[in-house]
Amino acid sequence: MKLGNQEIGELSNVIIDGEYGVVSSSISVENMPGENPWLTINVNRPPEIVSSSTKSIDENISTDHVVYSTEVASTSDTLSYSISGTDEPYFNFDTINGEVRFINSPNFEVKGSYNFIVSVSDGSLSSEQEITININ
Repeated sequence: MKLGNQEIGELSNVIIDGEYGVVSSSISVENMPGENPWLTINVNRPPEIVSSSTKSIDENISTDHVVYSTEVASTSDTLSYSISGTDEPYFNFDTINGEVRFINSPNFEVKGSYNFIVSVSDGSLSSEQEITININ
């Protein structure tokens, strides 16, 4: 069986990068005796980060305070989280739940804002969001 110009067989994996983002699909061809083959398509979309990309917090907050929590649209997938970017060294980051805390309490007179990138992966696809934490 063909999909476009590509011959597909049992459990072919197709990555589509289009108008609605990257989608991973596993495709299998079922052959039933005496019937035409039929296709089964399982679609996997990347996790969708729905939390705000900007937060404002007061200076001198406790390092126990969660300054950013990565919220993801409903999914049954097991997710993993990571952080990167210029100001990543200023933060403690929980890779299991996506919570971000300062290592040292922020001081507005020293630095007025912090930027980092949070990534969420379901094991095969991932999403990123740039985050800005403004200090009051």
